[in-house]
Amino acid sequence: LDGAVPADLRHRLRQSPYHEALVRSTLAERAGNMPEALHWAREAWARNPRMDGLRERMAMLALRTGAWGEAEGEALALLRHDPTNRVALLVLGLARQRVGAFDQAERYLGQLIALGGTTHPIALVAQSGNLLRAGKTAEAAELAERAADADPNSLPTAVALTVTRARSGHGDCREALARVHALDPGRDVPQTVFA
Repeated sequence: LDGAVPADLRHRLRQSPYHEALVRSTLAERAGNMPEALHWAREAWARNPRMDGLRERMAMLALRTGAWGEAEGEALALLRHDPTNRVALLVLGLARQRVGAFDQAERYLGQLIALGGTTHPIALVAQSGNLLRAGKTAEAAELAERAADADPNSLPTAVALTVTRARSGHGDCREALARVHALDPGRDVPQTVFA
């Protein structure tokens, strides 16, 4: 905490191990050290295991570190408490996708999207990929369009839009590819996308 937190706050944090662990987790995440951020989130959880927001944080950090089993475990615990927990559905969908369980990923992400309201663009992109793998190109293209509308400056959404437009024939693929190149001029989109 030295240097990152003012001395008076450091003193108060040391008197509250839960809050100290939570601050350390946040600082580690900001520094890009996800394993350390997850470690400190676990430490905070050990001191206060009733905070659903902290369990969501652990699930997301586990996902970001590639600890798929832990991410899924935390997300499933959240769903037992609240079957409509958006973070849990997102984490489960992305974790299942990462391990190649695309049918399960499609189910969890589909549940998340069906809840309505604001859906994180990464969920739309991931589900678009699941649908594309399943041969549901029109549905995949629709979700990629929604993701691009929600986050027009995101490279992953621009790539998803390019791929789904190329594979589905819906929309102008060249316009989507131009968006990719505007966001990342060095990005090479393989020609196999357009086959």
